Amino acid sequence: MARLICIGDVHGHLDELNALLLQVQVRSGDRLVFLGDMVDRGPDSPGVIRRVRGLLHTFPGSTALLGNHESQLVQLAKRPDCDGWIRDITDEEFRWVTNLPVFTRDPDRNFLMVHGGLYPRYFKHYPCGVPGDWAAALALPRKQQE
Repeated sequence: MARLICIGDVHGHLDELNALLLQVQVRSGDRLVFLGDMVDRGPDSPGVIRRVRGLLHTFPGSTALLGNHESQLVQLAKRPDCDGWIRDITDEEFRWVTNLPVFTRDPDRNFLMVHGGLYPRYFKHYPCGVPGDWAAALALPRKQQE
């Protein structure tokens, strides 16, 4: 079975992400799952986005998930006064972040991966299943959007 390497809460720390990848010695056949919160707080959020996108192409079957800081990025970018590192993200990168899934499954290990958690008390409000992306989450009634 291929290795599953889950990485969460990078928060814009590209150097630390690169050091971690060297330490775990990522190799062909590994599946990487970035569990959200790739951006914000650290010195190079755009660099982290670019690195993760490149890794997803290098390691087929790998994915990145939407975290609350990516959700905040989507909201902040709509504001006319947004500035700082958000301006360094290209339109294509922004579309990529906007379309990140909120969960992924590992069929070999039979488990679900998500950033922060899913709320079982809301499952009855998901007649078509758990929302799979930001747009589907926004389509929920306001009190279920958390």
